[in-house]
Amino acid sequence: RLDRQEAKREAAAEEAAGAPTEDELRAAAEEKKEKCNLYKQRLTMMLQSRRLYREGENGDREYLDSAQIDQARADAEKKVQEYCGK
Repeated sequence: RLDRQEAKREAAAEEAAGAPTEDELRAAAEEKKEKCNLYKQRLTMMLQSRRLYREGENGDREYLDSAQIDQARADAEKKVQEYCGK
């Protein structure tokens, strides 16, 4: 009985200290996995595309020059490494 009370107190202390719960850890892991997949897809698309663009403020396509394309691909690779651990 004392062990259960001690376990409850420890759990309450961890929660009060801001330690993440199992549900929060699972949700964070799932979010990281989703972002990993998203950035992998984006990187693949960027590597396969000859021309890249972004939408301008008025909805027009603004095509990137070679330096901007290289930077966009490098940024995508960093995101893949960050979220996928590779």
